[in-house]
Amino acid sequence: MEYTDPDDPLLTHDFGVPVDGCEAPWHKAQFTYVYNSEAIADPPTSLDGILEWAEENPGRFTYPAPPDFTGSVFLREVLLSTAGGADEVPQTFSQEAFDRLAPAAIQKLEELEPSLWREGRTYPRDEQALNRLFANGEVDMTMTYGPARLTDLVESGALPESTEILPLKEGTVGNASFLAIPANASDAAGAMVVANLALSPEQQAAKANPEVWGQFPVLDMDRLSADQRQLFKELPSSDVVPPYEVLSRNAHGELAAEWVTPLDQAWRQDVASGR
Repeated sequence: MEYTDPDDPLLTHDFGVPVDGCEAPWHKAQFTYVYNSEAIADPPTSLDGILEWAEENPGRFTYPAPPDFTGSVFLREVLLSTAGGADEVPQTFSQEAFDRLAPAAIQKLEELEPSLWREGRTYPRDEQALNRLFANGEVDMTMTYGPARLTDLVESGALPESTEILPLKEGTVGNASFLAIPANASDAAGAMVVANLALSPEQQAAKANPEVWGQFPVLDMDRLSADQRQLFKELPSSDVVPPYEVLSRNAHGELAAEWVTPLDQAWRQDVASGR
């Protein structure tokens, strides 16, 4: 942990819960929208713009059905957008805040549904299913919380060469993945060694290599030695995924986990039910 920034909010909280040393960060992630540049010449620059584009281009947009992880993130992003921005939604859940802010998001998604792929009669079950629709040319946008994988997906032909990142001016939600040790672990000391190894500059640099995995490191480069920083400077760049500093511009943290289930339930009741 000596190589991480103790004040980095992505590393100090996990879905609104203080980590307090109970988890070790592994890599960072950034929710990212993706578009087909051959189909969209002038892409929108905000989530509100994406939704407007979807209504103007019926059948060319959809999102995974919550409670799929990616679909749930999209719901929360719509909540933040309709509320006027991330600063307008309290991170900590309360019924009062939900009753005040959630209806506008649900209404927006209800209004959007007729313009979705297959008119919203069905939704892709997860990010992989959405990517297949994107790869087959059935929709012109996809979304992911793991943009680092896009490099390999394009190079392997799983996604088209015209795949491009769609950054939003208001930013998107970001977080970190963590490693934790179960209380009943049979070899807690060994698990600590693995977690420690996962935070080493050598392992973080290897995992950040797009030819290996491409995940964004959690280390603070200013805390590394010159030789350790050189490991990251020598990494190959990606033609698909911009640097993390670009992806995470204007990023905001995750809402508390207590927001997730009520939003998912409201979506199922008022959007997916077709009422």
